[in-house]
Amino acid sequence: MASEPSPDKPVDIDDFRVAVERQLDNLRTPISQAGRPPEYFLEQALEHEEEILGEVAPQREAVRRLEAQARRESFRGAATLVSSIALALGAALALLDLFFGIPAWLKAAAAALVAGAIVLPALIVPLTSRRGRERSETSSTDASTSSLPAAEQLRSAESDYREALDRVLQRWLTELANEKLGMIYEASLPDLDPTGLAEIDDSEHEIPTKAGKEIEETIEHMPGGSIGVSGPRGAGKTTLLRRVTTTAWQQRPEEIEAAIVVDAPVDYDARDFVLHLFARLCEAVLDPIRIEEMRSWNRGFDLSSLRLWPLGAFAMLPPLLGPLLLGAGLVAYLVVLEAQNRLHPAAVEPWAIAAIALGGALILLRRLARLSERMPGMRIVLDRPLSLSYLVVTSESLERRAERHLRQIWFQRTFSSGWSGALKTPIGVEAGAERSTQLAENQLSFPDVVALYKDFVRRLTEDGQVRIGIDELDKMDDERARRFLNEIKVIFRVSGCFYLVSVSEDAMAYFERRGLPFRDVFDSSFDDVMQMGYLPYVNSRDLIRGRVVGMPIQFICLCHVLGGGLARDVIRAAREVCESESGKTIAEVGDELCIEQLRSKCVAARVAVRRLADPARVILLSRWLRKIDESASNAVILLARCAHFEEEIVAELGAPPSDDPEGLKEYREALSIALEVITFAYFTATVRQLMVTLTTKEATRTAIHNAAVDRLAEARQAFAINLGEAWDAISGIRSFPIGSEKLEFPGLQAEESTPVA
Repeated sequence: MASEPSPDKPVDIDDFRVAVERQLDNLRTPISQAGRPPEYFLEQALEHEEEILGEVAPQREAVRRLEAQARRESFRGAATLVSSIALALGAALALLDLFFGIPAWLKAAAAALVAGAIVLPALIVPLTSRRGRERSETSSTDASTSSLPAAEQLRSAESDYREALDRVLQRWLTELANEKLGMIYEASLPDLDPTGLAEIDDSEHEIPTKAGKEIEETIEHMPGGSIGVSGPRGAGKTTLLRRVTTTAWQQRPEEIEAAIVVDAPVDYDARDFVLHLFARLCEAVLDPIRIEEMRSWNRGFDLSSLRLWPLGAFAMLPPLLGPLLLGAGLVAYLVVLEAQNRLHPAAVEPWAIAAIALGGALILLRRLARLSERMPGMRIVLDRPLSLSYLVVTSESLERRAERHLRQIWFQRTFSSGWSGALKTPIGVEAGAERSTQLAENQLSFPDVVALYKDFVRRLTEDGQVRIGIDELDKMDDERARRFLNEIKVIFRVSGCFYLVSVSEDAMAYFERRGLPFRDVFDSSFDDVMQMGYLPYVNSRDLIRGRVVGMPIQFICLCHVLGGGLARDVIRAAREVCESESGKTIAEVGDELCIEQLRSKCVAARVAVRRLADPARVILLSRWLRKIDESASNAVILLARCAHFEEEIVAELGAPPSDDPEGLKEYREALSIALEVITFAYFTATVRQLMVTLTTKEATRTAIHNAAVDRLAEARQAFAINLGEAWDAISGIRSFPIGSEKLEFPGLQAEESTPVA
């Protein structure tokens, strides 16, 4: 039996078989229902290895990249250690030759050691340096993890890869098992495994929807623009945004140049949000390793960022090495001149001249580097190894521009750095130097930020599309969302760049009314708004069958109805079904879940009733809610409570006060609470009656084909719109196809005084 790997143990990303065996062991019970041995599923998975691993390619590549980086850092560290030891030995031999004299072969060895200490980094660093853009999940998510040590990053990447592969394998094996099982029509509940129902917003379990196809078609026929994605909470807007942005980028890198998803802040400043968006886009362009180097803010200039070979090797040398060598060489030469009578100049003069020359060369290289910092478009070109031919001014690369903008965003503040040094000799000769730099960049205004941002986006779109998702905007109230959009919509109009923004259903309504005489901010912000609707039964079935092995169709119908076709609630209902005792009938499980939901609704209503100011109304509604709770287990008594709602509540509440605005408000609130509970009781009683009829395959297929299942789910959806509409939808289903007595919506007085739920 495959064992779970230790989190601290390096993952073997090439051992695909072990990962499959581990998942088969976890899914042994549900997969056994398919009537095939585990070896069959293992063989099938191995045959489709390339297809399965393709779904976790970003995580797999991140592990490979970090493993290679760890090897390079280890190799580079060893080279640095060897170089330091060689330099120290060479210096020691030079001092011995200076004061005591050494044989010629030792002089040659000293020269070889010093030369090796300089040349070794020049050879190692270009071979171990790795620049370039990585289209990995790391670059498209929060880059703050890049400040971790390389070993921590590798462990995190291995963990991400293992989890992603396990999710993909679990889904793939589940779908294969369900394919072999076919559609199961069974009125009793089998033993089900709810493991796959844990991840609600997992894009790997996404069911293709009409909204996703419409967004891709709209992008295909647009030069650029902004698209709103509207829908109820839990409909899958976040999953859809990630699917058409970062996931599409990973799958089609030749078409999409960059893609990110950011969350709209609840409390925001437009300038700060655009800066955050700007930084995330720059990070998506850069190699995460380069971002880590930038975060460390090493003021010693990294020549390797200019793509130089082999001069980039000098980036690892200390910044003061050139000036110190130059100073030491000058001092040594002066010592020789001062000590003509005690030392022979020929023993020291070559070393002093070599130190002066090397120090001067290093200073020159650093000066060139500083010059290139001030002129980002300048690049040093070498036509052959170790031969500097000429300087040429070229256009600034995309990565260099991203680095420059990222520094502007990060360091819009004062930053000071400096160094000083001195070298004294016993004979009174002194050489010293001091330098201090201060970086103080003026605060960019909002128009400046927008101009820089749009210019960078235009540069990105020269090579492909840019897709940016802005999520969580639907969490804002409508007024705040309109103000937020009104301030940031200036960044939307860039050809080749597509913004996808989640908005509330009220925003959708405002947009659809754009033909009216007024012009709303949503109309001026979005080119189109896509509606994320509720799932029909077919999509809910596919959603559950991609996560659970062997759930009968009758129980999938129950999940679809109780979830109202809302993906998040459908999955929650499926989890509750899986947690029910195996062997129970569909009617028993339906009763159990409906009773539990109705009692939860009564508990919530009691909390709301306590906020009423009139004690008489509090007592009246509390007693009535207790009766509803007691009647929940008996569908017949519950329907009787629904039929006598006007007598028990509307009549007892009395006429609404017309001369007391506060009293009228509380009256409506009390009536709204009661009406919401009784409508939900009417719904659960109807669901239980429908489930009783789903005992055979023929009856279940009839309920699906005549839309009874979808219509009852639509009735559940109507609770978010209007209770009267929900009641009428339930009554329509009771007439046909259930064939039971329907109840009329409570009287006109209650209907008129009830606000929209």
